[in-house]
This record gives sequence, structure tokens and C-alpha cells, in this order.
Amino acid sequence: MMENIDPLIPVLLERLKQEFEARRLTDGAKTSVRYYSVAGLELRAEIPDEALADMLLRAFEPLRLDTPRKSPDLIWRAFAPEPDLMRDALPEPPYAPGLHGSIFAGRDHQLIAERQISYDSILVLAEKTVLTAFWSAQAPTLYAVAKPLLRFLYLLLYMENRLVTHAALVGRRGKGVLVTGRGGSGKSTTAAVALLRGLDFVSDDYVSVRKQDDAFVGEMMFASLMLDRKAIARFPALNEIAKFPTSPLEDKALIYPALGFAHQLCRSMEIAAIVVPVICGTSDSRLVPVAKAVAMRALAPSSVYSSPWRETSRFDFYHEMIGKLPCYRLELGSDIERVIEPLEEILR
Repeated sequence: MMENIDPLIPVLLERLKQEFEARRLTDGAKTSVRYYSVAGLELRAEIPDEALADMLLRAFEPLRLDTPRKSPDLIWRAFAPEPDLMRDALPEPPYAPGLHGSIFAGRDHQLIAERQISYDSILVLAEKTVLTAFWSAQAPTLYAVAKPLLRFLYLLLYMENRLVTHAALVGRRGKGVLVTGRGGSGKSTTAAVALLRGLDFVSDDYVSVRKQDDAFVGEMMFASLMLDRKAIARFPALNEIAKFPTSPLEDKALIYPALGFAHQLCRSMEIAAIVVPVICGTSDSRLVPVAKAVAMRALAPSSVYSSPWRETSRFDFYHEMIGKLPCYRLELGSDIERVIEPLEEILR
């Protein structure tokens, strides 16, 4: 259960509902309705602005459905309010949101709000609907468009026995390695090299993990990759297709792997091993078996505490998964082109 309570969320919700309906009536002919399957969760997106839809849904595009397979598990209604609606006229959050936003719950926990520097978003659990207002005065951050709905997906996927996990997942022929660790440990760099070396790509930062019989399967949530400026400078092929931040609050560039690597995007794969990257001073990279406790410390805390709800049962799930899979430390050498070679040995 969340600790951050904001009793004014219902007031914010009603105002956003009014504004969304006004925009839909004004731009009804241009409303974009699209369907996606995000880690088994069927999403219906209704956005009364084609350009805004293209920007917000791009990370979901490889997961798009031509036609809906069932009634949606989640409806996302997003819009840009009219300029005469000023954000400061809406109820203020209990404290100022930062780059990655803050999560607040209504008193009965049926309304969950995310307040971010570029948008306000509310999940109505009873209606399985998210309503989001993007403010024109502040363009959406690259983080927001790279990982749309991330905070809400933590809860919604958890309710379907799928755990949003802080890790990269890359592999070959349906088998993958889960690359995990704290921010800055080398997860995204490892995923980037894997992509360039021809491996299949599921995620660079967040992946949905579920149990299937005696196996564990990772599923794509976002077809996006983020690297800091120093790292991306080492990959000219990615640098050419990257979007760079314009806000001083952001330091990572955004790459959509569908540009140039679409054939390597993989919706899901079975996890064959867990790998913890460590940056070393040697030239060559190597893979070293590690104790299960090392893998648990690398995977569980960042995955559990990234969830606004911090459910303790997540630890039990990761304990079981780590207990059944081989675990390694990937010592990343300075020869960046060869850091994936040890992983290729696992995937043969």
C-alpha cells in the first residue's frame, strides 16, 4: 500500500475528464485509436492528436495489434490541454514532482496519480483507465516517451502475476540472459553491444517477467534503449539514430531499435541465466560464476524498490527464480566491441 496520499486527486480527475472530452469533441475526427499487447496486457490508446499519439506510442509500436483480440485490459486516454488551461489552476501535488515523477494515491487507493514535470496522469483502477494531460509548456521528457505508463504497469502487471523487473534481456533463438544491476552498472551498454552484434533484443532497462511451468519468461514492455552521451559516442550506428535531450535535467539519449534493428526485436524469450555486469580495468571481458546471494543483491532491491508499492512478495519470486538459474558476473573489459563474447558462449 502506498504511503503518499493526496485527497485532491478526485478533483484533478474530474477536471482532466472535462478537458479530455472537450478535446475529443473538438478533434474527434482526428482521434487516434490504437491497440497494443504489452507483456500480455491489451492496451487501447485513445489520443485526439495524431502527432501526440505518434510520439507517446512509439516505444509500444513493435507491440501493436492490427485488431483487438479481446476487451482491453487498460485504456489510455492522453491529450494536450488547450493553452487557456493553466497547470497552476489545478490542485497542486503534496510536493513538487521531479524528472521521474511522483506517485500519489487517493484515500481509498482506487485512484493513483503520477505527477511529473511534463504531465499529470491518473489511473482509475475500477475502470482500468489512465487519463493523462501533457502540458505544452514543457515538452515530454525522453524518459517519459521511452517508458510510457511504467509506474502504472508495475501495479497492473503485478495483478496478472507478471513482475516488472529492472534488467536488460538479450538473447538468441528464444533463449536470453537477464542483465541486472544498479543504474550505471553497464546494463544498457551491454544491451547496446548485444544489439549491434546481432543478438535479439527484449529490453535494456525494464522487462516483465513471469513464471511458465518450471521456466521464467521475459516479455518486452518498451522497444527503446537509453544511453548517456559518453556511452553513445562509442556507438556511431546508434548515435546516428538517437534523439538527444534538450532539457538540462536529462543526460541520456533515446534510441528506438526498430530503426535499423527491427528484425532483432523479440517480444519474449525464456531466461537462461542471470548476469551481473561489473566495469573492470582489464581489456578483455569474462564471465565468472557467482553465488546466488550476489545475484539477489543485484536484482531484487532495484526491482522491488522501483515499484511505488514495494510488494514484499516480489522478493519471494526473485528468490525462486535466482535459485533455479545459473548466475554470473560479467566483468566488462575496455574492449567494448567484445564485451558480448562471453554471453554468446551461454547462448550457443
